[in-house]
Amino acid sequence: MNVEFSEQLKPYAVAFISFYYKELGNSMGGNLHIVLDDGNIETNWIDSCEKDCQLENDTFGVFLCRLLKSMSHQERKKAYLSHTKKNSFWANSCS
Repeated sequence: MNVEFSEQLKPYAVAFISFYYKELGNSMGGNLHIVLDDGNIETNWIDSCEKDCQLENDTFGVFLCRLLKSMSHQERKKAYLSHTKKNSFWANSCS
């Protein structure tokens, strides 16, 4: 992914993740569940998910993986926490 292009997209990471869940029918995190649901935000886990996305022809999942890999660990953590706070069953049911 082009570095300049990814910098422009980083602020929308949480929105893209929500789109992946809600609009593309990946309510359980789809091919990125290891990253998006379990919080394994290290590059090796994202690489593994990207391979799964490629095998399943999940082009939006590949895009998300590449966007996440362009982010720092802190940026990934912030996106993960923002997404889980907004969409977590436990957060919404127990608050």
